[in-house]
Amino acid sequence: MKFIKIVLLYSLLLLVNNGVANQIDLDSLFHQYQHVDGLNRVAHYDSIINYYSEQFETEDSGFTYRLLKGCLLIDNYAYDEAYAVLSELEKDVEGINFNKKNTLYYNLYKSSKYLGYSNHLKTYLDKAYHNAILIEDSSCIFAVLYEQAEQHILKREVEDAFIKIDSLALYAYNLPFQSMHYSIKASVFNAISMYDSSLFYYYKGVDVATAMKDTFSMIQMQTTLSFFLNSTGKDQKSRALAYKTLDLSKQYHELLLENIYEIIGKSYEQSNILDSASHYLLKALSIAKPKDDFKTLIRLYENLGYLYQKQNNYELSIYYFKSCIEQIKNKQPTNKALFYTSVYDGIGYSYYLQGNYQDSEIYLTKAYEYDNRFSIRKDILYHLYLLRKRQMKFKEAITIMDKYIVVRDSMDQISANDKIRDAELTAAYNSMNNKKKHLEIAL
Repeated sequence: MKFIKIVLLYSLLLLVNNGVANQIDLDSLFHQYQHVDGLNRVAHYDSIINYYSEQFETEDSGFTYRLLKGCLLIDNYAYDEAYAVLSELEKDVEGINFNKKNTLYYNLYKSSKYLGYSNHLKTYLDKAYHNAILIEDSSCIFAVLYEQAEQHILKREVEDAFIKIDSLALYAYNLPFQSMHYSIKASVFNAISMYDSSLFYYYKGVDVATAMKDTFSMIQMQTTLSFFLNSTGKDQKSRALAYKTLDLSKQYHELLLENIYEIIGKSYEQSNILDSASHYLLKALSIAKPKDDFKTLIRLYENLGYLYQKQNNYELSIYYFKSCIEQIKNKQPTNKALFYTSVYDGIGYSYYLQGNYQDSEIYLTKAYEYDNRFSIRKDILYHLYLLRKRQMKFKEAITIMDKYIVVRDSMDQISANDKIRDAELTAAYNSMNNKKKHLEIAL
């Protein structure tokens, strides 16, 4: 597949160099692009983009080239540029075939998702799904359903997620799709705290990927499972699997290498081996920086900020927290308040631990003003309480502690309600599953 892609791109380059760029069969090129995995699309990327020309004979040719350019920009992590190109294309979508419309809306969704532009995610996905249905492209339908299920999981809309997953099963007729189907199913069980079921389906996904002998799928599935193992306190198992996946990644274009280093770093942090944790998180950061992947960079900068805070290295802690702030300012995601809040709190608390109470007050106050989540507000209030107490402002400290108690009790109630909700969803799922089994037996 890689050989085919390189031949295709060299052919394009030769055509351009020979002065016949406007004779390129763009539809053929677009078709080839859709059927090659993302790693191989980036080969000779500059050769295509640098020869971009407006001199195509038809309006559709211009549309196709700009669409291809936007897709390639996404493959090269240039999400800002991709969104700019693709959002302009949306204005010219009238009369364009359904296949290209589907690609446009799906990639608008992808670039918006990575940039944190949450306002139009559902709209783009719905439009992509509509066009995928019209062209009866099962792989496109599967991809959109998968993303829709993921969005429902993030919003804890578990019933809707299961509906999408049941629909996914209809299109999971080949092994790569089966592997992804198991992975998203595991995510839903994770969302309702059914960790044993979640673990079962993650392992099934890994087993399918291994049976395929598909290195790409194996790396993806093993990395996802490593994250899950680490998040459920199984740091040694997570680390062992991540090291195994690391060897695969190095043999295969360093796929997800920054994520694998991140998992290893986080697992060492969980095991309280902090020097090793910072070593691997910094390796992850060095790979993620050139890719300019907003979500990964934000996560790594924030993780390093908290890690150095644990190590009492407050200068480095503040440096990485502030690097995180710079990323947020540069990208301006729709939900930036969610990002700013915890990072400002981290900076404020590091300044407090450093003994710089003036700057601590500035950042903790910013964090409190940005916050709209109970979970982080509890931490901010406690840090403000400690600061006021250290500043000998006891009356203010008592007032803040009263607020802290209210938030803490509210969080306890929310947590209790979530547990009840999870139990109800688990019971509903088991009931639905039993009915399905009885129906199958009856038929």
